Amino acid sequence: MLGAFQVLETTEPTHWLRDRLSKYWTGPTSVGGVVPEGYGSYARIYHRAERRAPDFRREPVRWSTLAQEKGVDVYPAMLFYEVAGCDPNYRALPKEIRRPYLSLENDEFEALVRALRDFTATPDQLYVAMWTGRGILEDHKPKVQLSFRDADYVLLKGSLDSVMQFLGWIEDDLWYAQAPDLMWPEDRAWVFSSDIDSLDSCVAGSRDCIDAVLAIPELEVLQTELTDVVSW
Repeated sequence: MLGAFQVLETTEPTHWLRDRLSKYWTGPTSVGGVVPEGYGSYARIYHRAERRAPDFRREPVRWSTLAQEKGVDVYPAMLFYEVAGCDPNYRALPKEIRRPYLSLENDEFEALVRALRDFTATPDQLYVAMWTGRGILEDHKPKVQLSFRDADYVLLKGSLDSVMQFLGWIEDDLWYAQAPDLMWPEDRAWVFSSDIDSLDSCVAGSRDCIDAVLAIPELEVLQTELTDVVSW
């Protein structure tokens, strides 16, 4: 067990995902390579960046704010280097700007979980995949691991009410905070996922579900398409 989650020794629950994702795994990573096709609607959540204030405090800043300051269009497929006003390799990233985190922060993920709970009939049966490079998994790796998008993951099963444990995990006096890389309920009503190196997360669900995600005030989120490229 890993907290309230069972570590699974099988990848069978993910076979349906691989069938829907794999055709998008060539070329640049797109939304369709992160969350599966076959849903009514899709959303892309832009992880918070930070900016150094004049008093040297770091403050969260949204992509849309940076885009407006740079005179760049705000659109679903926007990439962070575009809104930050630098090259794709971030060599010219302004010193006062810090790239977004590779995960949603606690308040963002908690708000998302609250919204998604209303759109599944199986909240007590939740599958979670975590990249094996996460520190909390060091002593919990099963013999059978899930290989997706050139990375290996540990598959776990628990409940939606317990999933926040991953954003406040303490083990051997070390504190970890990382939203799951992939999660979906048993009824497959929606899927949440983020590529391990991307600066955004994606959600697939019904139109009503995605409308609820788009209405979450804690999130910077836009409706997106499967072919939109995710940001690095």
